[in-house]
Amino acid sequence: MKSLIPLLQIELNFSDYKFGLLCFISGFVIAMVCIPPIIRLVNKYRLHDMPDSRKEHSLPTPTLGGIAIILGMAISVALWFPFSFSSEMMVCFFSMAILCAMGITDDLNDLSPKYKFIVEIALACLIALSGIRINTFGGLFGLNELPISAQFSFTILAVVGIINADSSLLIPDYTAAEQTYQLISQVVGRVGRGHRASTVVVQTYNPENATLQAAVHREWQNFYDAELHERKTYHFPPFTYLLKLRVLRASSQSAQKAAATFAETLTKDFPSVTIEGPAPSFHPRIDSKYSWQLLIKSSSRKDLVAIVMQLPSGWSYDIDPVNLL
Repeated sequence: MKSLIPLLQIELNFSDYKFGLLCFISGFVIAMVCIPPIIRLVNKYRLHDMPDSRKEHSLPTPTLGGIAIILGMAISVALWFPFSFSSEMMVCFFSMAILCAMGITDDLNDLSPKYKFIVEIALACLIALSGIRINTFGGLFGLNELPISAQFSFTILAVVGIINADSSLLIPDYTAAEQTYQLISQVVGRVGRGHRASTVVVQTYNPENATLQAAVHREWQNFYDAELHERKTYHFPPFTYLLKLRVLRASSQSAQKAAATFAETLTKDFPSVTIEGPAPSFHPRIDSKYSWQLLIKSSSRKDLVAIVMQLPSGWSYDIDPVNLL
C-alpha cells in the first residue's frame, strides 16, 4: 500500500523549520511558566476584568494574560533568531512594545475601541513603510501552500466572476500557465452543480489566450498537449533538469558580480549545461540583502549535483525547483 503522505501534500522537513519549531516550543513553555505568577499578581492587586453589558463573561476574570504570551514570544525570538539593528527589526520590536503597552492599559482602564483601532492602523502603516513584507508562507512542517480558490462546491452559485484572470500568466515562471489553468478550471467547476443555469464571467485583456480558453471550456487535453510542446521547445521539466542558484550580498552590484563570476566558471567547467542569467531574483531583497540568481539546465542530473558540490560560500541552491520565483 502506498503512503498517504503525498496525497496529503505533507513533507516532514523538520530541518527546514527548526528555528520556527524551537521558537514555538520555547515560547509556549515560557508562557506557561509566566502565567501562575501573573495570576497571583492580579489576584493580589485585584486587577480583574469586571463583567458588564458588552462582555461575554459573567464573573470577574484575571487580566494581563497577554503579558505571558508577549514574554514567551519575545524571549523565544531573542533566543533563536539573529538580532540586528536594521530598521525593519527595530520597527517590529517597537510595534510589539506599543501593542503590549496598549493591551495592558486596555486591561486596566478599558480603552475605547476607536482609539485601539487608530493605534493598530498607525502601527501597520509604520511596519509597511519600514519595508517589512511577507513574501510567501509554505506552512509549518513543510505543508504545501493551499490553492487560492476554495475547494468546496456550492450548489446555489449561479454567477461567478474572475477578475484579472490573465494576471498570473505574467509571473516569470515556467509553471505560470499550469497554475492559471488549474485555478480557473477549479473556479469554473464550482458552478453548475445545482439545479439551475449558471454563468461564469472572466475578465481578461487577452481573451484569445490558449490557456484561458482551455480553462474556461475545460479542454484539459488541448492545454496538456500545448504545455508539453512549449516546455519541450524551451527545455523545461519534464524534458530537462533544473538547478536554481541564489547568491546574497550586501549590495546589488556585489551580488551581480558574484553571480556573473560564478557563471563564467560554470561555463568553463561544465560546457554541456545551459546557464540562464545572472538576473535579479523575483524577490530582490531577502533579510536586508540583495539576491541574484542563476538557472542551470541540463539533460543529466549528475552535472547539477556536481555543481552543487562546488558552490562557493554565500550561495544557496534548489535542485528540481517547483518554481523559479
